[in-house]
Amino acid sequence: MTIMEYFKLTPFLHLISHYLASRVYADHNALYESSVAAWNRFANDSELVSSLCHTAWVESARFN
Repeated sequence: MTIMEYFKLTPFLHLISHYLASRVYADHNALYESSVAAWNRFANDSELVSSLCHTAWVESARFN
């Protein structure tokens, strides 16, 4: 896995480990609804998004 692939996966790994893993879903619709709710909680937390998606090279590239 390249570093870029890892950074693309980081938000999804957070969603799985914090909201979706170790649960039993009644059906596909229940899984879908839980996934939507998890994504909305994640997307509405700007500090969490920034902390998971921040990389030092982005900051250096932005100022060069």
